[in-house]
Amino acid sequence: METTDQKLKEMRKTLSSLQEHSKIRQDFSKILEQYAKETRTLKPLIGKSGESSLKDSWLVRAGLALIAFPDPTISDIVGSMLVAAGIVKHKTRKLTAADACYEFQSTIKNIQELAKDIRQK
Repeated sequence: METTDQKLKEMRKTLSSLQEHSKIRQDFSKILEQYAKETRTLKPLIGKSGESSLKDSWLVRAGLALIAFPDPTISDIVGSMLVAAGIVKHKTRKLTAADACYEFQSTIKNIQELAKDIRQK
């Protein structure tokens, strides 16, 4: 009978351990779901590295092409409007972390170039 009691005790311990393990897995699953949800909301704020700049805007390029062609009346007006629309479109997009990083690096390069110019003079 002792062996049966021992087996029963071991089975209860195993069952308790399995229940605890199951609860831990459920908690981990919930945490992982929350992490995925937060990551999805942050993704648009992070942005893409090297995202399009103003010179890549097709509106600006088309506007400059119209201004460059020799039709003096309509193409200048339409070209200027396209350039303005491209600038407005570029300025109204949301700022992302990638933009901030790019601007920071660009500013540091400009400061280094200015410092180099000052030292040379």
